[in-house]
Amino acid sequence: MSTTTTTTMVTARNPFYGTYLLPDVARQTRSKSALGKEKTTEPKTKLRSDSDQLEHTLAGSSVVEGIQTTISEPPPAGRLEDKNQTSTPATRAPQQSDLLLRRFNSSNIKISPSGRRTCMKILQFISDHSAECAVFSAVKPGEYAKLIEFIDHFGVKTRLTYDQKERSLLVEMPSAIHEAPMAAVQCAFLKFFTALPFPKRLVNTNVLTGITSKKSIPDLRISLQNVADYRFSLIVTGWGETAFSQGVRPMYRKLRTAIKVNPSLLLVMAAVVDETHQYHAPRPGSVAWNTLLFEPTIRSQGDFIAGVGVTRPALDRPLVVEGHTWASLGEVRLKAWIRPGDVDVDDHTIDMSTNDPDKVAEGIFYPTNNMDDVLAIIERGANMIRERLIILCQDIQPNIDIRPLQDPNIAFHFDLDDLHTKLVGAMGETAYERYEDWYTKAPRPRITKRKRNADALEPVSSGTRSKKKRQRVVGAAKRKRY
Repeated sequence: MSTTTTTTMVTARNPFYGTYLLPDVARQTRSKSALGKEKTTEPKTKLRSDSDQLEHTLAGSSVVEGIQTTISEPPPAGRLEDKNQTSTPATRAPQQSDLLLRRFNSSNIKISPSGRRTCMKILQFISDHSAECAVFSAVKPGEYAKLIEFIDHFGVKTRLTYDQKERSLLVEMPSAIHEAPMAAVQCAFLKFFTALPFPKRLVNTNVLTGITSKKSIPDLRISLQNVADYRFSLIVTGWGETAFSQGVRPMYRKLRTAIKVNPSLLLVMAAVVDETHQYHAPRPGSVAWNTLLFEPTIRSQGDFIAGVGVTRPALDRPLVVEGHTWASLGEVRLKAWIRPGDVDVDDHTIDMSTNDPDKVAEGIFYPTNNMDDVLAIIERGANMIRERLIILCQDIQPNIDIRPLQDPNIAFHFDLDDLHTKLVGAMGETAYERYEDWYTKAPRPRITKRKRNADALEPVSSGTRSKKKRQRVVGAAKRKRY
């Protein structure tokens, strides 16, 4: 295994540490193919097309299909989970999800006893939030439908992806770390559109994260809209999704669905975030459990982050408080595709199975940095979106002068320092969110009556005794004498 050492400095600011110089700490980095090596021992196989697989978000559902990609994906048969992840979350005390489970039990949803048990297992994971994602197998379509009915009614915040062919359900609880890569892409496109001198009273450009659309909830959506005439539909030109390693395959189904529903897509991006330590809530009896849960009030963000014991954050430094790892970062990978053909003719769509280096690239941002190829593809995709914007402006105003829009000095730039800063800030934010969620939901440890009484007693010297205890000793001595 070859190693290299890199050191850079980044000026950053986040709510946990203020303004500081971030060293991209001199570290040893592994040489590995970008996005091509997954942390699993399962073989890589070509996925078949499954037209009856379903992908659902809280906004609705749509038909999806299997895909072929160079990013490692589990084979189509069997469970969708990582070897190191079971299909059920870590065992937690049942009191944490009592409220949500009581709501489900008291609802008028008609479901079989076995289906009710399946739904309750899933709801307990959602309520406990003991991990970022989990895969549940043997979930029947009817059970899934009832679960969605309950989630939609009570407004439970989560993201579900259902595979009807395999009857498996991926439950995701996105965090700040999960959202950081596409947030950096969003900033780059916002700056790009702001610099372009197009008629902003006639054309609406949007770069939105977590936007709810009819078919899905993407992590990033780039769109153009003619606001001078509502008869023209929204033009979706860019799409991005982020997943943890356990959710790679469902993420790619979402991307394939987006391409199918939006043939105008010119740029598609995927990011995979791996944590060094897969998150789980503190175990009962652990140092973090025994220390933090006995505290009468929840710690503030500043007090909690101070428990890390360091003042200078870094991507390669997990956030450990009271012996428990609350957030860590192992690897960040990105991949991007662009569409062939003319930007204004939708007779071609993005081919996610292509290996053409002119149409697809991949790279690792952390711990190594070999992002040149993928940045070049993203930049080309941004210029294609600019071309589509110019065509839209000409459709609205045929006599418009497009030379300012074509100015080569206005260039798209994806700032990797911004991505670095967002990931560092997201680690602190994610760590506190996980602690806050766990502290709020975890059952308070029971203190026995004997312990409470013992704690309430004032310490006495070894040579003195209470009056009551002396009387008991004297009485016992008299009984023994007679």
